[in-house]
Amino acid sequence: MGKLSVSKLIDTSKFLKTQAGSELVDLFDYLARFTDQVLGAFRNQLTFEDNFRAEVPTVALQSGVETEVKTTSTPRGVLVSRVLSQGVAVDSFGWHISQSGRLVVRCVFDPVSSDVNKVTLVILY
Repeated sequence: MGKLSVSKLIDTSKFLKTQAGSELVDLFDYLARFTDQVLGAFRNQLTFEDNFRAEVPTVALQSGVETEVKTTSTPRGVLVSRVLSQGVAVDSFGWHISQSGRLVVRCVFDPVSSDVNKVTLVILY
């Protein structure tokens, strides 16, 4: 698929030649600038932090051990983005809010070992 551009989405020169276009110059100008900004943002690879209320911390986890993770508020969702250790995969992952209101995560790695693995999480609020 070719790259999108404002000229492919909104050809303002065609609109401005019409009666409606001449009366709505400000609207078409706004749409063209907005579209240009959105497409530019997508080209620059938006992140969760850019688009959602989220944190993306890297934490050290040991396979099968519940670990508290510091957060700024109560999470609505937690995802494993990636494991930074080579040759290690996530076999299972779970999270809950403790009685004290803290985020607790538990990750089981494959292969299972007592090693600590760094994991990047996406915590959504």
